[in-house]
Amino acid sequence: MEVKWRDACTDGGWNDFAELKDHTPLDCRTVGRLARMDKSQLTLLPTICSNGKSSVPWAIPRDWVQNVTVLRKGKKHVSGV
Repeated sequence: MEVKWRDACTDGGWNDFAELKDHTPLDCRTVGRLARMDKSQLTLLPTICSNGKSSVPWAIPRDWVQNVTVLRKGKKHVSGV
């Protein structure tokens, strides 16, 4: 599954206020196996190991999701969440 979503972002350190007013959220794309999908969030597992364990789950708030594409071998299905 591929999820396109908008993420909050920040820059650390000291910044000029005039430059910060143009700071905007980032467009992101996460690809992985779907672990959870409900009205509040999508959770993707980008890495699954041979022992069946997974690391670094991505829980994405549903309101931040812009598009979901289900990826299957030989097929592509697009849905606008």
